[in-house]
Amino acid sequence: MFLYGKKPLRLGGNAEEKDVITAENNAIDELRKVGPLGKLRNLITWIRGSPQRLEGFAHTVELLCKEVTNARKLTIGSPTQWNGDFLSIERALLMCQAIDIYISESLTQDPRLSIYRDQLTAEDWIHLTNIAHFLEPFT
Repeated sequence: MFLYGKKPLRLGGNAEEKDVITAENNAIDELRKVGPLGKLRNLITWIRGSPQRLEGFAHTVELLCKEVTNARKLTIGSPTQWNGDFLSIERALLMCQAIDIYISESLTQDPRLSIYRDQLTAEDWIHLTNIAHFLEPFT
């Protein structure tokens, strides 16, 4: 579900498939409501959702973040790993400028992308930094 973002209902052939697509799209909207962490998760999932986006993001990282050259270091917290959200935030903070620029450029090319509501603001990045500081002693 998250690998491909919100899916158009036209991809569903029958009513059952359309119900599944609707449920997946609602889950994405729910994560967005979680705040900056949910938005970050949606952005990371979107970037990792295709080889072309992953490669484009890797190029942006290489241009901006010389110390971090492997875009696959951008990870999503796993429900089975209790410190997964911390690791995800920590890695994203290292590449926050690259994330912002890559998402902004992607939206400039196509403003209808599903991630337009997930762009992180400066306030969101501060909130994520605070979450990371809070979680760090528990890792």
